[in-house]
Amino acid sequence: MQEAIKCLILTPFDAAGRRIRDTLECVLREHMVMILGGVEAELSYYGAIVEALTSQIKDVNFIIADISRMNPNVMYEMGFAHALGKPIITIAARDSLKMVPFDLSGRLILLYD
Repeated sequence: MQEAIKCLILTPFDAAGRRIRDTLECVLREHMVMILGGVEAELSYYGAIVEALTSQIKDVNFIIADISRMNPNVMYEMGFAHALGKPIITIAARDSLKMVPFDLSGRLILLYD
């Protein structure tokens, strides 16, 4: 039996980030992709969150990272994934493109409205 493709969606833990995650999860599940990401905002102990996320990043086949708001947590997690050589699909709101730092400006960034 074929192993499931696993994805982790990186967005800020707020209502706007939740909307993006929900939308992406619907699309990915239609294509039989397993979504990892059981880490929720109620985990308040810093070490537990970092440990859980880095473990999930190690376990996935690819990452989708929303860099619209240059959220420090998303940037850290994206950097960790990059260091591990994980494929990263970078997305951003069209109106946030001017905020993309130089280091990421050469990446393909999928824009949404």
